[in-house]
Amino acid sequence: MTAAGSETITLAELAGESGLVAATVTIGAPAAGRVPWELRVRNLGVDAVTITNPYEGAGYHLIDGAGTPVQVKAPPSQAKVHVTRDPAEKLAYLDLTGATVDGESVATDEFIRSPSLDLRAGGEIVMSVAITSSIDPHGRARLDTVPHGDYQLVVTVRVVVTVDGERHPIRLRTEHDLAVTVA
Repeated sequence: MTAAGSETITLAELAGESGLVAATVTIGAPAAGRVPWELRVRNLGVDAVTITNPYEGAGYHLIDGAGTPVQVKAPPSQAKVHVTRDPAEKLAYLDLTGATVDGESVATDEFIRSPSLDLRAGGEIVMSVAITSSIDPHGRARLDTVPHGDYQLVVTVRVVVTVDGERHPIRLRTEHDLAVTVA
């Protein structure tokens, strides 16, 4: 399996001296039918910010070589349906393989259950995940892997950044489809 790609995205230019909050998405080398990617969110400003947990707002579109989206059996995000669900449900299709806040490792359960994270000026959140399942092309069964093939990956993340009590809802999307080959 091969994959290559990295894209730096400016999430938002916030008012005042807060500066920028920036994100980088990096695709790792797929293995065992899993497609790994990493999200880094950095506070480039001079003020501390609070950011909603990027894991809850993380999503993706995996598109096969024929241009067809690969289906995933996933519950809708809490934000879309306005209900509370167990954040661990998402681990069935988007496995959190590691998380750090300002260089300190955070346990998976603690990270996914944190509704928001404080990020000091110059601080960074790193979230490593892997796409772990899909639906067969006929929509009949959940597969525990991503099938062999060439794909394009689009990563989306919805977060709310709070600076000095002011909330800034942000949706990021990779500007380019990132190529992934599952062999």
